[in-house]
Amino acid sequence: MLPTPDLAFPNRSLRAGHLLVWCFVALGLLLACGGGGSSQGTSGSQPSGSQPTPDPSAKEKAFILKTVREHYLFPEDLPAQVDLGQVATPQNLLEVLTRKAVDAGRDRWSRLVGRAASKESEGQDLEDAGNGVEPEQGFGFFHEVIGKKVIVTEVLPGSGASRAGLRRGDEILAFTRASLGNLDQIQDLLQKSPNPAAVLAAVGAKGWGATASGGSVGYFRIQSAVTGRRVDCTVTQTPIPSYAGIHSAHLDLGGGRKVGYLRFREFRIAEAPRLRVAFAHFKHEGVRDLVLDLRYNSGGDSAIRELLLNLLRDHPAPGDIVVQQLGPGGKVQKTVGFQAQPESIGLHKIAIIVSGDSASASEATVKALEPYCHQNLALVGARTGGKPVGQTVFPVPGSQWDLWLTTFRVVNKEGRGDWYGGLPDPGFQGVTAACADDLAHLPGDRQEACTQAALEWIAHGTVPHGPIP
Repeated sequence: MLPTPDLAFPNRSLRAGHLLVWCFVALGLLLACGGGGSSQGTSGSQPSGSQPTPDPSAKEKAFILKTVREHYLFPEDLPAQVDLGQVATPQNLLEVLTRKAVDAGRDRWSRLVGRAASKESEGQDLEDAGNGVEPEQGFGFFHEVIGKKVIVTEVLPGSGASRAGLRRGDEILAFTRASLGNLDQIQDLLQKSPNPAAVLAAVGAKGWGATASGGSVGYFRIQSAVTGRRVDCTVTQTPIPSYAGIHSAHLDLGGGRKVGYLRFREFRIAEAPRLRVAFAHFKHEGVRDLVLDLRYNSGGDSAIRELLLNLLRDHPAPGDIVVQQLGPGGKVQKTVGFQAQPESIGLHKIAIIVSGDSASASEATVKALEPYCHQNLALVGARTGGKPVGQTVFPVPGSQWDLWLTTFRVVNKEGRGDWYGGLPDPGFQGVTAACADDLAHLPGDRQEACTQAALEWIAHGTVPHGPIP
């Protein structure tokens, strides 16, 4: 298998069934601490004359060390010497090797991923999209952790969550696969946790991507955003054959001026036909201004990012660069140029709605446009996540691990690309407009705060709430 490049933000959701596993692990730890038999030996040394126990992970560690030294984006940060015999596990070795870059804030993404989990990762999903993959089972909603609350941000039409009555803005208070009767116990457990929202998020309240193997029904306790009441509900997973990642519309500013609106949740290869259809409609309607909503877009397939950028420029100049991909030592690995498409539009002003969840390929979209749009480009919302780098997946031979290693970074036409602190970065050439996500209205609704701020800037060039700090 060849290494697989990835510019996707790591999948942040875990399976919802992990909650029960977590509870059983906690019970096991309590039992283990409660006494029982003790070891008869007091010395950790080998009996006289015996051979040292072979390290079953020695080959894995040797492969990881060799691969990191050959391909890591930050070779200058690697330790000069590493004694593999003094490193307990492959995971510990990777931590030792990447520690300096991690501490400097340049690498939060190199990791070892179990082979089965890696195949279900964003990168693999993007490769498989539209190629005969079975429809995924899911509850059909997304959430965000806001402060210490888990809030529903989107409910997919026709999903189990939609039929159960979940709405944008609802707060998830408890979740279990066992029964409604367990919600009180689980809610009590979460309330006693130092960070109950993080626990709830970690055990899978997100719902999207949950598979039928973990159980087809989930039980949720929510606090309704509409009534304020607490409601217990049952949500059934359903097949979601085509991920509704694109929503487009026209917003009339008056005087015949039409603004396109495009919401893009994730750059997936399967979305290419719908993306082209959306821009064909924009072109037919004479759209010259666009609101591009990437507030929940954590990245994805760079090919879709490139298609989107090509659709935004109808007459690129020869040699105009979209992005460059740089490897260790700044070596150029790939240069991507603009290629106008039949559906490309002539863009005047573009407002891009972003948040802390906007990262990776969605951030690279902003940076690629910056040298060409300047003050006709506005970021609306909040500072982005800060991921200017990508990973390559190296299967570890004879192991169940895949090494997801940071191997390249992305820069724009001007060579700017180190936005580790998010966008806007120092020297950003566009306009920024701070705005909070408005959970009381749907994205794209003219009354929704970020959409309204974007339209205000397009129509009048004004920033209602000041710049993004």
